[in-house]
Amino acid sequence: MDKYGGKIPERDVNCYTQMILEGLLDVHEKGFIHSDLKPSNILVFTPQHGTYLPILKIADFGLAKQQGAKDTRSGFRGTKYYMSPESIVGEVSGALDIWSLGCIVVEMITRRLPWDTHDQDDLRDKLLRGESPNIPEDMSKLGKSFLRECFTIDPNKREIGGLDDKKVTTHIPKVGSE
Repeated sequence: MDKYGGKIPERDVNCYTQMILEGLLDVHEKGFIHSDLKPSNILVFTPQHGTYLPILKIADFGLAKQQGAKDTRSGFRGTKYYMSPESIVGEVSGALDIWSLGCIVVEMITRRLPWDTHDQDDLRDKLLRGESPNIPEDMSKLGKSFLRECFTIDPNKREIGGLDDKKVTTHIPKVGSE
C-alpha cells in the first residue's frame, strides 16, 4: 500500500476495508477473535489479472482467542495503537477486532498512527476514559459513519461477530460512492 506515497484515496480504502472485514467475518464465523489486528498483520498480494487493487489477507493469529474464552490478563493485549477499551480490562469479543479495523482505516486515510500519543500509560488512560481515535475530517459521511460504528465504546453495541454482520457492512461505502 506504500505505492501511494501519501494518503490512500478513500475509494481504495473502502475496497481494502471490505477485504479485511470479509476476512474478519470468516474468522469470527469459525469461532475465533484475532486480538491483534494491525497493518503489519495484513498481507498484501499482487493484484489479480484485470484488477488494479492488491488482495489483502489477515495474518498472525498468535494472540487469537476462541470466542467466549476469558482473558485472565489485564492491561494491553496486542498492539497498543489498535487496542479497544474493553481489551484493557481483559474482555474478549469480536468487537475488539472491529475497533482495531477502525484504527487501521484511520491510519490508511491519514497515513499516521490512530493516536496522537506514544505513551502507553496515556493511551491506556484515554481508552479507559472512553476516548477513541479522531475521525478524519476529510472523509465522506459514509466513511465517518463506519468509523463511528467501529469506535462505539460499548462493545455490546459494536459487536458484529455473529448474525449481525450486516450492521457494519452496510456502513462501508462501495467503490465509486464518495
